[in-house]
Amino acid sequence: MKKTIVLLLVLLMVLGLATGCSTSGSDVEENASEATMEEEADAETPEDKLLFGVTLLFRTDDWSVDIERSMQKVADERGVDIMFSDSEGDSAKMIQLAEDYIAMGVDAVISTAPDQATSDSIKEICNAANVPFFLFDSSIEDYSGIAAYTTCDAELDGRNIAKWIKGYVDENLADKEFINVAAIDFFPSEICKVRTDACIAELEATIPNVKIVSHQDGNAARAESMSVMENILTAEGNDVDVAVSIAGWDATAGVKAAVEAAEASTIVIGVAWGEECCLALENADPTVQAVLLGLPSDMAKTVNAAYDYYNGGLDSPKIEYSYVMADHQTIFDLDWRAIKGIE
Repeated sequence: MKKTIVLLLVLLMVLGLATGCSTSGSDVEENASEATMEEEADAETPEDKLLFGVTLLFRTDDWSVDIERSMQKVADERGVDIMFSDSEGDSAKMIQLAEDYIAMGVDAVISTAPDQATSDSIKEICNAANVPFFLFDSSIEDYSGIAAYTTCDAELDGRNIAKWIKGYVDENLADKEFINVAAIDFFPSEICKVRTDACIAELEATIPNVKIVSHQDGNAARAESMSVMENILTAEGNDVDVAVSIAGWDATAGVKAAVEAAEASTIVIGVAWGEECCLALENADPTVQAVLLGLPSDMAKTVNAAYDYYNGGLDSPKIEYSYVMADHQTIFDLDWRAIKGIE
């Protein structure tokens, strides 16, 4: 379309030269010949690339950085243009970015969201502008009106965390009177909430002497999660056997730092991604002993979906994916360095 506009401008210029100036016949023929060459060149050039606008929660943490890298790789493979923006975790900014993308004329808005209300606002904006909306790593109450969205079984994720903890307890804490567990959550996220609730329910169903000593919000942030865990350890006299950090590596690293500073024997189970956490598992870190790994490459499937939307359509709006439970024994089965682009 953009090339067509350029061509029309060229033709108008040629007509202006032919009618508004005292130009010789040979000059007009030469100009007409040049216009014909422009037309032929345009016919041989493919239409302008599709343009997708992506909004990330942040652009500094490993999870977001590797989502961007994975999406850019898919865009390059598909031959589409893509741009990225950082919402800095701010819902209002995320909504504004969707509006900005639409004003720029993108062919698709691809966005995450910290909560369902933000997802719904972005959907309404895109639907009103007739621009397809692709949602990743988030949820929404009503998925109608969304072109495609990533989805995982968060309840299954929670149960898998609990099953790993039960195996650890059976092997290492079988003689302890009570198994004290703390959960560091991210309350605004529906996915985190479902995951944590399922984990707690499974623990209570399978470990009769388990005690959930605390369930608090660490705001998915390192400093806040560290502070929350410090307070829990102080309140419990360091008697916390397992801490489950549900919302990314920054939060998990904060919980780990609090445990190590207190010289507690607490083990930490994270839901995370990144070089730091994968190396912790490879190196048999005594604190972070298992991580439910989300793969950034799964989020990049929304770029494929947006491309397919314009090239034959989508078979289903659902983009299903699974998290991977990893510890020191199993981390070597995952080629995480390839996903991160590490040689």
